[in-house]
Amino acid sequence: MRSSGISLYIVAAATALSVCVGFLIAAYVLAMPRMGRIVGALSAATIPIPHLIGAGAIGLLLSDSGFLERLLGMPDAFPALVGGPWWLAAIAEYAWKESAFVALVVLGSIASSVGDLCDAAATLGATAGQRILRVVLPLATPSLAVAAVIVFVYTAART
Repeated sequence: MRSSGISLYIVAAATALSVCVGFLIAAYVLAMPRMGRIVGALSAATIPIPHLIGAGAIGLLLSDSGFLERLLGMPDAFPALVGGPWWLAAIAEYAWKESAFVALVVLGSIASSVGDLCDAAATLGATAGQRILRVVLPLATPSLAVAAVIVFVYTAART
């Protein structure tokens, strides 16, 4: 029971984080066309990387004697992110890998229709935040839901 609860916690947290980060990536790509292409290409580059390599990289980054601990200069005060009670390294790896997938799903589903609607909202006086919350998010909700289910099932199968 305990291991099933931990697995469900990891899967739910990673899914929620990847959906939030994936939506933010997609919104940035849509809002900033020039820099968004670079961000989109960098996030899409994570998709072909296998999870085993991603887990190793996250482990080397977040472990007690890892790169982040050395960069911050906290040899005695660095929290236990790998193998700790909150399973943050596993959640970070799944969220990192799957957020690019979520962003690509959202971009593929709304990229053709969101531009004109955002222009119309801007003409009517909507700020950038209002356009994201009232135009982009409602358009992206169905694709976010589908991507969340896929990420949840995929992560559950891997955990």
